[in-house]
Amino acid sequence: GEGVFGSKDEGRFGQTSIRQMNAYSSNMHAQGFHVLNYFNVTEFGTHITYPAPPPKNANDPILWKDANAFLHEKLEDAVLKTPSPIWTWGNGVIMDCGDPTYRGFLLEQAKRHVEKLPDSSGICIDRMEWLTRYNPNADDGATWIDGPCRHLRRSWVALMEELGPVFHDAGKVIFGNDMDRRLELMRHVDGFYDEHGYFPYNLNTSSFLALRKPLVCWTSDENPFGADPDEYFQRHLYMGAFPTVPFPGNDHSVLPSEANDRLYLDYGQLFNALRGRTWVLRAGVVEVQDAAAKANVFETPGHCVIFVGLAGQKKNAQITLRGISGTAKLLYPGESGDTVLQVNEGGSAAFEVPLKRGCAMLVLKED
Repeated sequence: GEGVFGSKDEGRFGQTSIRQMNAYSSNMHAQGFHVLNYFNVTEFGTHITYPAPPPKNANDPILWKDANAFLHEKLEDAVLKTPSPIWTWGNGVIMDCGDPTYRGFLLEQAKRHVEKLPDSSGICIDRMEWLTRYNPNADDGATWIDGPCRHLRRSWVALMEELGPVFHDAGKVIFGNDMDRRLELMRHVDGFYDEHGYFPYNLNTSSFLALRKPLVCWTSDENPFGADPDEYFQRHLYMGAFPTVPFPGNDHSVLPSEANDRLYLDYGQLFNALRGRTWVLRAGVVEVQDAAAKANVFETPGHCVIFVGLAGQKKNAQITLRGISGTAKLLYPGESGDTVLQVNEGGSAAFEVPLKRGCAMLVLKED
């Protein structure tokens, strides 16, 4: 849709500069955070109009300040027309990143990002759902939908073969809002920020793309946790995903409040234990008796982590671990995490795990 952006919104977010953007990244990094800058390869501009406005000098060095003029003079062939342009938020238009000129423009922007924002950790690419479309006005040599055309998935793959090395060679990362959740699109994507990850079916799909990569899921500002906040957070822990945290000024995402902050502080130590996690994919590594709870096993740089949860009002769960032994510290929401449980050595260990608020996390240092 066209969204709600209008002329009255111009400047309401303020203006910035390259110096200010890099200073922000530097300041955040000094506090232990990483900044990923917004990037978009499938949408362009604001207040774009058709038919095109009267032409301007295409060689004007400040043409870029007028998104409408720049598009029509420089990038018109990349506009996705089926047969009319497709409008998006703020009256921008959908673009085909397989167009050679537009691809060159995007690569130039990427190289400038690396050069001008050295303290940024990389980018996050938004709006990948447009990759499901096809361009009837181009030909990728493989796609046929009522005639030769170019599928935007193939456009993306070609672009990323060049865009990926720009950032990776500079030690930076590329995250994506993986709204087209397909494995072949993610070769150069280092992590995910799923805008619709709060829907369980999207969380599941993204999690299986992120077995070896980080996954952060959007937390809406409208009834963010549903009827059961414990279930919401435990679903993310079970899938090895991280929810968006409350932050002042979040854009249609969860905002700070006493109640919201309390929930995140309660579950914070459990999510901290998952930092750097990868899934353990050994068959039968964990089993819960009588399906009393859900369980998953992860490896982190320092520990093996077993999450047991989504057990509702149950106070205990009998689990069996195979090929894992050692001493486990038990973490619970809102508690200090001083409880210790010994996991017996051997090929298979069965034991009872006490649950609180329907879950427990075992942080196990292997013997």
